Formats: sequence, C-alpha cells, structure tokens
Amino acid sequence: MNKKIFIIAAVFIFFVAIIFCFEFLCSSKETGEFFTIKRGDNVLQIAQNLKQEKRIDSKVLFVLNSLKDKNYTKLKAGRYSFDNLTNKEIINLFIKGEKVKEYIKIIPGWDIEDIALEVYRNGICTKQEFLDKYSSLTDEQDNYLKERFPFLKDKPSKAGLEGYFYPDTYEIDSSQGIEFFVDQVLSNFDQKLNLELREEVEKQNKSIFEIVTMASMLEKEVISFEDKCLVSDILWRRLKVNMLLEVDSTYLYLNSFSDKHSNSLYNTYRYSGLPIGPISNPNMESIRAAIYPQKSDYWFYLSASENETIFSKNYNEHLINKYKYLNK
Repeated sequence: MNKKIFIIAAVFIFFVAIIFCFEFLCSSKETGEFFTIKRGDNVLQIAQNLKQEKRIDSKVLFVLNSLKDKNYTKLKAGRYSFDNLTNKEIINLFIKGEKVKEYIKIIPGWDIEDIALEVYRNGICTKQEFLDKYSSLTDEQDNYLKERFPFLKDKPSKAGLEGYFYPDTYEIDSSQGIEFFVDQVLSNFDQKLNLELREEVEKQNKSIFEIVTMASMLEKEVISFEDKCLVSDILWRRLKVNMLLEVDSTYLYLNSFSDKHSNSLYNTYRYSGLPIGPISNPNMESIRAAIYPQKSDYWFYLSASENETIFSKNYNEHLINKYKYLNK
C-alpha cells in the first residue's frame, strides 16, 4: 500500500512540475475584451491562455481546481467575457457555457474579400484561410457541398462560393470554425431561394448559377428594385442578341485599378456573355430582379448622381444622356 501511495504521489508531483514548467516558459500579455476557448483546447491550453491574458494568477491552481468532479472535461468552447473572477467562478462559467453572443453581418454587394475580412475580425480564422478555402473548392469540398445543398449543383466544378454568401446577420460561434459559419450562410440561401423561384428559373431554361451571376451585377450596378428589374431585362436581352453587356462593375471585380481593356474573363466590355462567375453576393431583391425582369424598350442605362438610373432606348440617346448627366 505504501508503495502504491508513493507512486501516486510521484505522478502527482511530476504532473505539477510539468505545469510549473509551462508557467515559467510562457510570456504574458494584456487582457483582451474576450476570452476564447477553441474546439479541442484541453485544460492545460486553457490555463496557459488564461495566464497569458492575466486572468488568473497561476495555471497550476487553475488546473488543480478543475480536477474536482472531473470539471476539466466539462469546459465548453466559445467566446467569453469576464473580469476579476476566481478560478472556481471561471470554471463554472466555462462549464455552463455562458458565452458572449457573436454576430457577423454580410452586407448586400460585398464580395468574398469583404466577407473574409469580416470573418477575420470576428476571430473565426485568418482572411487568407477563408479565401484559400472558399474562393475555389477542392473536388472533395465541391462534391460534399453540392450533395448537401442542391442549389449548388449547376455551379462549375471547383468554382468558389462567391455569390452564395447570402447577405444577412448571423449569430455565430467563433469556436466552431469557418465550416459552421459557412453552413449557416448556405442554409439561409437554401431557405430564401424557395420552390417557386427555383421552378421559375427552370421554366426559363436558366441555371441558378446564371441567375446568381446576373443578380450579383444588379446588386453592384443599381439601387432600387424597380431599376434592377429594368436593368435585368436590358442585360438578358443583350445576351440573346450576343451584344456585349458592358457592365462597369465586372471589370473592376478582380482589381479596382483595372480598366475596360483588361483581359480578365470578368471584363464584359471585352468578352461577350455573362462574366465567368458572380462578382458580389446579392440579396433576394436582386435575385428576384434577375428572375423577373421588367420588360421595356430600353437598351442602355447609366448611373447618375444621387443614385439615379437613367435609361435610353438607343445608343444616340445614351450618348446624349452621358453628356448630360456625367459631364457636369
């Protein structure tokens, strides 16, 4: 029995010694507004991070406190906000999972770069990690997402998710990672694109990818729903007669310093047809405008000051309007 007690004591001392080594090797930093436990963090990592942020005095004592009732196995991942709590109070907070509610708001017309930056600001992952994962897809990703979300089935193989990040406010959990967030966003798109809209797209012999691409241009080009419907009609008719779309926002998509002579396949001044993919993430208003264009005799449009859209029936009228509204 004495030998058994000796072994247990030796193991315990060894365990404490390891923690003390971590304590002395790690540098400290100032306390931030939030404290995050990531998925997979064990009690040693949590204690180390708490110590680094000067929220506890000793990692050893925190770990020892967590041993009671195996509480170290009950600490929930998430983002927390607290200050000047005892070890026991912090442990209870983590066990209850009383996390800070987090939100990400995607603005209509944002592109994937904008969303990646917002994701980074919310501590989910770095901007580059997000872009690497979703600006283009691996075969495995592509197959999985198309199986889970049938509206993606007509998306070109390996093309990214630009256009499908539906603009809305999302309650998130930064500890869950980017897959959890993207799943929320795509599920929202899936819900918004109801059966009526899908049937109408199919009836028009168009693909959802084409509709989203058109909607992404409308989102960037015009403001009001009425104007979007009129511009939608203009652009669809131009496509039918193989006329260049000449949409400014497309050649600006990849490089804000690009011009109308750019070789980019997004450049609708140079290449006929739709751009090779969406240029922004449109809301339902723009998607509906792409599906339900408003017929008119107009063939040209331009954006004047104060968000006004000026329409023209022919090129000569368009030139007059350009001089009238854009050369003030």
